Amino acid sequence: MKRQTLIMWMLLFMSTCMFSQKIQIRLDNDRSFSFDNTVFDKSIYKKNLEEAFIIANAVFNSVEFQSLYTEKKFPGWNRCKPEKCKPSKKDSTKIAGTAIYSRLYQKDKVDWIVYFKEKHNSALGSTCPDTGVTTAYYKNIIDDMPELPLSYAIAVNLCHEYMHQIGFCHLFNKFDEDDKETPDRKGYKNDISYRVGWDAYYILKEWLKMGKKINGL
Repeated sequence: MKRQTLIMWMLLFMSTCMFSQKIQIRLDNDRSFSFDNTVFDKSIYKKNLEEAFIIANAVFNSVEFQSLYTEKKFPGWNRCKPEKCKPSKKDSTKIAGTAIYSRLYQKDKVDWIVYFKEKHNSALGSTCPDTGVTTAYYKNIIDDMPELPLSYAIAVNLCHEYMHQIGFCHLFNKFDEDDKETPDRKGYKNDISYRVGWDAYYILKEWLKMGKKINGL
């Protein structure tokens, strides 16, 4: 009986540790800029960006997100080449889901510069590993996720782009999506950054449906 109780407490402790990792990604106001105003503090989108960071942190720190990949494995090509924005195409190893979490929560506080631009041909954003800078494209984001409030849509993109920041790259940049609610099957299964973006989207849609309150908003 004592042994069973001890095992139960150990399992509870392990699960608590697993689902209690925290990260705080902060908007670097001093070095960020927005297309609508040369003075970032006067941008009409500054509040949306600040809220997006709060929302993205809430996703990353949620039990829902932290339980998604514990049993998953992804292709090794997701690793960006050292000091490059390119995948390691010849990497035949596997990346455990736990390794994704380890890398994500390695730093508990991070300042991130955002270049908020008006539009791009197709991309919602772009980020290279370990640069501390991400670019987000306003019109592309709202066109891609018109059903979400702007702050939530930007947050989805931030979650996706942060995977690039911590060293995961796309093998391909084109995905075959049947509609705006259905991801590319192979991309969702194999591409870490793509998968995280979609999962952040699903989590936030569910939270909005539930009327879930996010601390700080």
